[in-house]
Amino acid sequence: MHNLNIDIDESLKEQVYQYVGFEFLNSPLLNQELNYENIFKAIDPGSEFRRICNDFELDIDSAVDNVKKYVLYLVIEEIRALKYANKEALMKIKNEEIKNQKIQDLLNEMFFKTPRDLFNTLHYIDGYFTPEQIKSKLDNEYESVDLSGKILTAQSKKKWKENSKKTGSFYSLYVKYATRKSRQSKSLVKSFNKITNFNQELLNKQEHFHQFNKSIKVARVDPSLDYWSFEYNTYSLMLQKISQYKALQNLRDEHFPVLASLLVVGDIRLKLSLVETFFDNASWSHLKNNLSNLFVLSIVIIPFFKEYTKNKLMEIVDKTILESNDELSDYNKDEMFNLRKQIYIYQILKTKNCYEGENLASEFNINFSAEVEVNEGLIKAWKHIEDAKTTINKNFKKLFKDFLNHLDDFLLIQNSEENIIKQEGLSINFGNAVETGIYEAIVGYGESIAGNLNKHDINALHSIVERNSGKFDEERIDNYWNLNEKE
Repeated sequence: MHNLNIDIDESLKEQVYQYVGFEFLNSPLLNQELNYENIFKAIDPGSEFRRICNDFELDIDSAVDNVKKYVLYLVIEEIRALKYANKEALMKIKNEEIKNQKIQDLLNEMFFKTPRDLFNTLHYIDGYFTPEQIKSKLDNEYESVDLSGKILTAQSKKKWKENSKKTGSFYSLYVKYATRKSRQSKSLVKSFNKITNFNQELLNKQEHFHQFNKSIKVARVDPSLDYWSFEYNTYSLMLQKISQYKALQNLRDEHFPVLASLLVVGDIRLKLSLVETFFDNASWSHLKNNLSNLFVLSIVIIPFFKEYTKNKLMEIVDKTILESNDELSDYNKDEMFNLRKQIYIYQILKTKNCYEGENLASEFNINFSAEVEVNEGLIKAWKHIEDAKTTINKNFKKLFKDFLNHLDDFLLIQNSEENIIKQEGLSINFGNAVETGIYEAIVGYGESIAGNLNKHDINALHSIVERNSGKFDEERIDNYWNLNEKE
């Protein structure tokens, strides 16, 4: 769910952009340096995002800034996810520089050269591992055909191609090794059903948060993906935040899955902001009636805003980057040009980190050194959050793919002479396509995440439906529920 691939026709993407109202303002870039700050000023998430912020009673200016930070981060993270073969091809460009830095050096910022370099990051966990222990763990993970360890076996080489990226790698090593190293093993990710002492488990999360922060600082790489993975898998910030509210004890059972549903929001800042408004404005019932907004935010706005922003940047860079002087006859010329443009964007955007743990905690007044009372309300929330994460991991990408297929079907109907008949008399416009696609996602997902949706809870859709000229057919809505109701 973190960085979704949008594989649909370009004309459909354009219709989504128009529907949501994304903007890319050229004025901040006129006669200005192409840098992070000016790009940040140029992009805008549009009127639909502002409507959702207003519905959720969020501070709109703050939320706009947060989603822009997150989307620019998703762009750079997508670029860092280069296929290994493309990385090797780019490494053959020896002479080209982007903003006074060679492409080879930029790639070395993004990828480890060898598995040994990766495992040496365990040194950053102060006092945990000796060089001998690190070598032992490396040898257990990767097999070499020579004593130097530079030539990997075929199986290990395949594994290395999938794990050589620097960002996000530290979290995986930390969870696998650091949590087992201490004399008394302190778990970081433990199944709810296996927890016997919730106070101790929360203390473990606090201790690991401090240790993880301390270690990742020494690593000197962009820690954003590592922090995102830490929070998504441990929900430490979310648990600490909701533990601050006395109202947690007063929540009815039906409200806990609504609180847990905030996990579908990929950005940590937006998620924590929604937690704040959930309690500060006592808006749990209001949020329950606006679950569709969470899906519009997560399935439409964020992934398509990322795609829109990256495409705009590629267009700008297209006019800036020159042909390479290096001979690369073995590679497709257009593909290599496209890859070089992406590296150029990486060089521009890499100057800002999206997430840093201590800063995030400070932004949302979360004190990881404070004693937390683990009460019945927090335990219930913990259980629902874990259930929500399990459902997200299992279903979210499929739901997103189904949504894209739904839009593809709309394009086929739109191009058909018999579209009115095929839509059973429903008026044809793109708003209908988005709304019904979101509705299908809620039907397929709501039972697991917000189990109290029922046939009469149609208000979850009204915030999007009423805004558009298209209108849902009530009989069609009833048919959706009838198909999905349990006898």
